[in-house]
Amino acid sequence: MVMVQIPKSLSLAVALIGYSELSCSTKASPIYGNLPAGSGTFGIATEAGNTFGIAVEFTPQVNVDFNCITLWLSGYTGLDGSSLQLSLMQDGSSIGFPFPGPATTVASGTAPANNGAEAAFNFSLQGQLQANTPYWLFLYLQVPNGGTGINYGNYNCLWNQGGDSTGNIVIDGSEEFADGFLPSSFQSDSPAFAINAVPEISSAGALLAISLGACFLARRQLGRRSPK
Repeated sequence: MVMVQIPKSLSLAVALIGYSELSCSTKASPIYGNLPAGSGTFGIATEAGNTFGIAVEFTPQVNVDFNCITLWLSGYTGLDGSSLQLSLMQDGSSIGFPFPGPATTVASGTAPANNGAEAAFNFSLQGQLQANTPYWLFLYLQVPNGGTGINYGNYNCLWNQGGDSTGNIVIDGSEEFADGFLPSSFQSDSPAFAINAVPEISSAGALLAISLGACFLARRQLGRRSPK
């Protein structure tokens, strides 16, 4: 049996193909957002059938494609199957509401829980954001039985406060949710988040890399068989 060693160039081509399949937790590249700053937090809770969450408003300055959103959270354990839901929403004022606030959901998703330790959680939301258009990120808990029972109050978690914005974005502020959005609660402080893009290799680029690797392999094999 003839053993053929795959050259590094072909190995690289194969690695590049798999690169586009990697999750945002391994290859995420932040586009814009605001990193955690200080010790402030925003509470996310579901208790006695009442849901309490937070929505943060931001306005991109350029069109951008994204496929991952990162939030910095603590206390999220997934107790009793509870899960944190993140929704990307359009701004209500842009579709005729009499006040600024979240409206139509554009995309939504959840992230795996951990043991409650403070960490960056990645939500695999994707789409395109339009320049000069306000959007909201709305985070809330889904809990079995409305948060009642022996674990009452133990589902709650915290969303870290963010600092100054980075990238081509304006972070407008945040609004509370208590079984409905509360425009009167709007404030300039906002929780920390990052809008990310995972770089992908194009199919044409992948084929070119494979072709180059195959040619290199063929030349090496021919060179070994040439008489000295």
